[in-house]
Amino acid sequence: LNNLDVKSLTEITKLIDEKNYEKAEFELIKIINNEKENHQNHFLLGNVYVLLNEHLKAKEQFQISIKLNPNNKVAHYNLGLMCNELGNYELSQKSFEYALNLDPEYLYANLAMAMCFEKQNNIAKAKIFYEKTLKIKNDFSLGNQMYANFLIKNGLNQNKEFLINLTISKFLFT
Repeated sequence: LNNLDVKSLTEITKLIDEKNYEKAEFELIKIINNEKENHQNHFLLGNVYVLLNEHLKAKEQFQISIKLNPNNKVAHYNLGLMCNELGNYELSQKSFEYALNLDPEYLYANLAMAMCFEKQNNIAKAKIFYEKTLKIKNDFSLGNQMYANFLIKNGLNQNKEFLINLTISKFLFT
């Protein structure tokens, strides 16, 4: 990064911290107009669009970022989240799969896959990904809570002690 990049990035980060997302969007678009091939700028603009609840624009920016740098697991994950928000569950699942191909231990992508399969009523695959999430990080309170809810909702575990241990971890590890 040159000094201009660092200065601009610092300004944009400050705007985001101040929740001045529209100004951050404006500044990023100016930068992108001069530097269209920088995947990080598109990734950051995608995140600004997420904050603005502009899911379609966010999706487009994550796609551009991925086209410029296909090895960014977080861009794939974020694209999956936006596709999920837009109701495109097939592309959402593919995006999470790409992220997991880049990093099979990517905690949030595993959890997202579990939720994706659960939404599609594929209980067996959802259970596999919930369990994989907890295998990666067994004190992951969000994952523990979601897995416990999933088990209860689907009548998959009647062991009350196990469920209590899953849900109580929320309070111990947050």
